[in-house]
Amino acid sequence: MMTQSAYVSAMMDTRDLLMLLPLEAFCLIPIWHRKKHKGIRLFLSLLFANLLAFLLIFLSFLIADRAGEFLAFFSVLISFFCFFRREIDLPFIRLAYLLSSALPVGGFGNIVYHLTDAFLNPTGTIYDSGNWESVLAQMTFETIMLLLLLPVLRGPLRKVLFEFREDRPFLPALIIHLLYAIVCRIAVPIYNERLFIGRSLEIYLLVFSTSFALVFVLFYLFLRVMSSIIENEDLMEKAALVDLQAEQYRRLEEYLQETSRLRHDFRYQMGVLTELLKDGKVPEALELLNSLDSLSYEENYRYTFSRAVNALLNHFHTRLLQAGAKAEFHIRLEEPLFVEEIDLCVVLGNLMENALEAVMRVPEERRSVSLLMGQTTAEVLVMKVENPYVEPVKKEGKSFLSTRHLGLGEGLRSVSLLAEKYGGSMRVDYLNGVFLVKVLFQKRPDLG
Repeated sequence: MMTQSAYVSAMMDTRDLLMLLPLEAFCLIPIWHRKKHKGIRLFLSLLFANLLAFLLIFLSFLIADRAGEFLAFFSVLISFFCFFRREIDLPFIRLAYLLSSALPVGGFGNIVYHLTDAFLNPTGTIYDSGNWESVLAQMTFETIMLLLLLPVLRGPLRKVLFEFREDRPFLPALIIHLLYAIVCRIAVPIYNERLFIGRSLEIYLLVFSTSFALVFVLFYLFLRVMSSIIENEDLMEKAALVDLQAEQYRRLEEYLQETSRLRHDFRYQMGVLTELLKDGKVPEALELLNSLDSLSYEENYRYTFSRAVNALLNHFHTRLLQAGAKAEFHIRLEEPLFVEEIDLCVVLGNLMENALEAVMRVPEERRSVSLLMGQTTAEVLVMKVENPYVEPVKKEGKSFLSTRHLGLGEGLRSVSLLAEKYGGSMRVDYLNGVFLVKVLFQKRPDLG
């Protein structure tokens, strides 16, 4: 039967949950920008996680006394893992790594807690309920570490969690953090007085201070190496996209040359037709008109002042009509345009090529592509391409997978990079069989 003293002792041990508050902030900061819920809902969710952790710790100490310390330790991890799992969409191993990143701080904080207790109560043991000064000392240490590591949490750690492409490197780092936290939990003398025998205190402080510094050097180096890999992959990806854009430039040049040839041929055919009609050769004239009807002349509509944009739009308009698709182009551009003509054509070429590929896979009665492009001000250009789709949209991280080949789709990535070049952004939505891409260009001051 539980005695009142057992309840009091368990409650005093559960009070140590306050030490977790700085560690919660440690884990929240890197993922704050990607949280699913805001305001009161997030607060209530965090409150529930704390209450659950409080209950688990209380029951662990009440039922198993000090033998329940490790049970309480892992119960708290599970409680907060569930909370973060609800609040952020991260793979299992990355979320576990995020939580483990706070463990060395909490582990060494536990050393600070027991050292403070040893100085205040030299004849006590670890089985005694700690004092408030020890709790405050640990919370102060953890808060200081939180402030010192704030740039790392907002920078490299956040970048690695959301941008690194593979999960395997996180496991060994997670294990190191977990093992260090466990060592810090068990490497505390049972009797405080043993710390004051000879040079035990100096050795104890030296060993754990050095190991703590080593763990965080490894933590920082791990993040720096991972960040460097991300940057190198970005550079390689951008180099590949330069090649892709060069291909787009080549194709655009082909469109322009083909347009010029067709216009020349068209003028020549009109001259022949005029001569046939003057000579009264109506059957031959009709035959020529029938042959002209089967040809496609791409430069037959002037959408805007840009000859290159007109050639590109007429080219895709013709291809869409040939595919049995409805094409709706609404363009409103005025000179001068801050977006370079060639960049605008690359974006249009990628988006229209993707839309054409998608509509070719849907039933003919659903085939349609809508393009809206215009300037809201002299310094803002918006573009929207909408089309139906039937194949499942697949993503890897933030990137879309190609439907034409294995691997990542480079077209949308190229569009995104060009939008960023002009201080803008790209947004992709896909719902109920409709794929929508919105691109925003904004004139940056450094673009002149």
